[in-house]
Amino acid sequence: MFHTPIDILIVTALPEELAVLRETLHLHHHLPPSSQNFKSYYFNPTFVTKTHSYSIVTICLNGMGNTLATADATPAIHHLNPTYVFMYGIAGGFRREGALADVVVSHAIFYRALGKDGPTERDYRPEVIAIDALLRERLCAYLNDLPAEKPYAVKLAPMVIGERVIANSAEIEAIRQLHPKVAAVDMESYGVGLAAAKHPLRPYYVAIRGISDLADEHKDD
Repeated sequence: MFHTPIDILIVTALPEELAVLRETLHLHHHLPPSSQNFKSYYFNPTFVTKTHSYSIVTICLNGMGNTLATADATPAIHHLNPTYVFMYGIAGGFRREGALADVVVSHAIFYRALGKDGPTERDYRPEVIAIDALLRERLCAYLNDLPAEKPYAVKLAPMVIGERVIANSAEIEAIRQLHPKVAAVDMESYGVGLAAAKHPLRPYYVAIRGISDLADEHKDD
């Protein structure tokens, strides 16, 4: 069993992502849903690195979209009181900003679903979640220490979050109007970030996404 508060809560959107985490982080303990924990918890109370030991719990969302992400993440954050909250999984990428299998670590999240539909065009009015300045410095230091030769790139970059799958070039160009260096798009990272931001203790939050396909006309379902 683990004791609260915990060090790290990791949220995934897909069972396949959860399976990878359970294997990689040795999350072999399972706490089924109950009156205290709304979601199934998979956890490792003592994940040991070279310098630290962390208590880690992961949950998997029940479906896509930011509304569900907030609804699922909020009770878990309030129950576990984590120091860090990570959104982990796959995302769509942008051809000019990376390649398949690259990893994007968000320094800012633009939620693009809000706006105004005018007679001829849509005026987007995004909400923005920026990561904590100290966490950003720590991430930069970590990324700078990664080996130069590896089969994929890891970059600190902005992400755009919406409520629909993006699969056309015109939409990509509209997204780039928000930030020219957007490197990934998904449908849950804002919802989890909002749940973390609304918690009284404001845990550190970052989304970490691997590029599984490109957000254009060739995108696979």
